[in-house]
Amino acid sequence: MGFFSSPASPVNPVAAAAAPPGSGAPVSAAFPDKSKRRVCWSARDGYLACLDRSYGIDAPSVDANSLCLRELAEFQKACPSSWVKHFINKREAEIRDRKLGLRPARQAAAAPAATSQA
Repeated sequence: MGFFSSPASPVNPVAAAAAPPGSGAPVSAAFPDKSKRRVCWSARDGYLACLDRSYGIDAPSVDANSLCLRELAEFQKACPSSWVKHFINKREAEIRDRKLGLRPARQAAAAPAATSQA
């Protein structure tokens, strides 16, 4: 297969992702709708809250023997894998920055504040 030969599948991923729902085109998992994003964010918040409760605010994000395996499984099920990777990397970067003194220390919240994300 050369540079200009056609791919085995004639489906254009950009056109498939931009196709309107119900048009018969495959739906991309990379672009969840608003309700799925809310479910993802809720699962993420539940997992991170479990880590904070169980290990403290500077706990590692992924541990095979974690007390939060159920929450991690829900998080991975509710969110695209690229989002899971992003959120975990973001948490680890924030922890690293706090340890280096680049960010102010974060206090563990007693109860999460109810916020509206649109």
